[in-house]
Parts: sequence; C-alpha cells; structure tokens
Amino acid sequence: MMIVINWDVAGSNEEAEKAKKARDKNAKKIAEMSEGVEFLGSYVPMNLKWHLSYFFKVDSQEAWDNRKMPEGSIRDRAKWTHGILWQFT
Repeated sequence: MMIVINWDVAGSNEEAEKAKKARDKNAKKIAEMSEGVEFLGSYVPMNLKWHLSYFFKVDSQEAWDNRKMPEGSIRDRAKWTHGILWQFT
C-alpha cells in the first residue's frame, strides 16, 4: 500500500526549503521508528513553496495507523497550512 501526503507551505522559498529539510528528517524518523512503514522520499515541483509530496510504502492500514511519531513532530500551522493524504492499495 502506498501513502502520499501533499503539503501546502506558506512563506518564502528559503523558509520552505528549511521546513522541507526538517520534514524530510521527520519522515525518515517515522519510518525508522515504525514497523511496516518505509519512507520512499519526497518530491518538490518547481514551485517549492506551495507543494511538497511525501511517499511512504506501508505493509497495511494497521501499520500506518500504528506508526510512531517522533517527539516535536507537530507542524507549524502558520507555515504548513494544510495537507492531503492519499492512500493507494
């Protein structure tokens, strides 16, 4: 099963790049801490500050539901305005 999370980011391109690096690190930690969850990487189109996509491969819905979240992984809602989660089975 694939999980894709699309995030919209507000702020300057420099702020978005800094936030992306932190979010990439967080996504890797989620996969390391969670059984059955693999972080495949992130995708950034040319308009970095607006859209970022994160790709995960998971063994099951249960593995995703039980994933571990690193401490301090709460997003800054002023910068990470909203996200959309897609599930592909």
